[in-house]
Amino acid sequence: MKGITTEAKLGLFVLIAIIMLAYLTFQVSEFRLIKEKGYEIDVLFDSVAGLDLKSPVRIAGVEVGKVAKIGLENGKARVTLRIYPDINIPKGANALIKATGLMGEKYVEIVPGGERETLKEHERIAQGAPPADIDKLVNQLSSIAEDIRGITGALRNVLGTQESQDALKEMVQNIRELSENLNKLVSVNKDAFSSTMKNFQEFSAMLKSDTPQLIAKLNTIADKIEKGEGTMGKLIADEELYKNLNSTIEKLNKIAEKVEKGEGTLGKLVTDDKVYENLNETLVGIKDYVAKAESFKTTVGFRSEYLFEDVTAKGYLTLQLKPREDKYYIFEIVSDPFGRVTTTDTETTTTTGGVATTTVTHEEKKEDSLKFSIEFAKRYEDLALRIGMIENTFGVGADYFLFKDILQLNVDAWDFTNKDSWDFNRSRHYQKRPHLKAGAQVNFFKNFFAYGGYDNFLNTNRDNFYAGAGIRFDDDDLKYILGKVPLPGTN
Repeated sequence: MKGITTEAKLGLFVLIAIIMLAYLTFQVSEFRLIKEKGYEIDVLFDSVAGLDLKSPVRIAGVEVGKVAKIGLENGKARVTLRIYPDINIPKGANALIKATGLMGEKYVEIVPGGERETLKEHERIAQGAPPADIDKLVNQLSSIAEDIRGITGALRNVLGTQESQDALKEMVQNIRELSENLNKLVSVNKDAFSSTMKNFQEFSAMLKSDTPQLIAKLNTIADKIEKGEGTMGKLIADEELYKNLNSTIEKLNKIAEKVEKGEGTLGKLVTDDKVYENLNETLVGIKDYVAKAESFKTTVGFRSEYLFEDVTAKGYLTLQLKPREDKYYIFEIVSDPFGRVTTTDTETTTTTGGVATTTVTHEEKKEDSLKFSIEFAKRYEDLALRIGMIENTFGVGADYFLFKDILQLNVDAWDFTNKDSWDFNRSRHYQKRPHLKAGAQVNFFKNFFAYGGYDNFLNTNRDNFYAGAGIRFDDDDLKYILGKVPLPGTN
């Protein structure tokens, strides 16, 4: 900085220091050249211990101003509150000194009054309930602490030894375990106890009433046995019967010895490990077969679709057999309003002004008929491919599943030698175009679905937009429905 003398530099430094000192002075003393916005109101408190300048003023917990001044007036504390200019306080309000916690900061809480007029500059409001005396509260807490200290000292003298503490712990643990066991025993066996007592009472009453008759019957049975009557009597008195029974027991012992030695079919079955292994393999095979049979799923469904162009409906009855999750078979009976179409061409010749004109009239007769579809389907993750017979002709199809099978996109192609007469009047011959159908299906819940799309869109004389809905039932549904159907002759 050439041209600036040392005196000028020193003066510039002193000027900057004076400016910084003045700024810090204003900040520390919170001096304001411009008066803060808002209006002031006064309150006389008996005590403002702990309340400071700039302490918040709140209504219902919301800050509405600050404590501006704290002074003394006739032995009481005069507190000036600066309220924000957008806050209006109704007359009749009271002011309280509260704290955010036991040792938290103090603030002034204003309880608004019920009058319509609001407070003006330097108007005074009354003090509410006096704040709690913290010193008295501290003294009371100290007294309580002394009492607790005395009690703990007495307990220390009683339970001061390790032996006493261990004994007390053991006693508490025993009481806790006993209480838990009693609660479990009573709760678990409450019904059992009641039922046992009831049964015991009934049994006691039965013994009391039936004992004489029972004793008489036992005496009769004993007399018959003693006389050799009945099976038991003959077993005891008949010597021949005893010999036969003894012979039978001897034969059974011989059979048991042969089985133990591995003789005969039963002996080999018991002692030969090979027989056991073959039997075990057979049982495993039966188990696998039963598991496959249980995994075999059957679904029966019906759907109907409305053809908008021809104003008619088409129905389907479907049976799906699913031996595995990725492989299934589809059998359908289709009620097609265009099952049989009979065409008739009529030529009409008219002469006008000596000129002959020939007109060909093409008529079609549509008849409803049943058609059949048999398809094999294989699924690869979200894509399923189908092949087989679709509505009495060879066909193929594909389904793509989205959103966990909620949405299903499908396309089918069949009847590749189909004859369409849309251009008959122009070319006088039929066009062979396959029957193509594309659409989408939305599956609701488990049993219901709706679908729609465009049918036979390559043949303009047969194309149709369609929409429909259907219902289906799986094995569990069929079991439930069949289980609810009453059998003939039953109620």
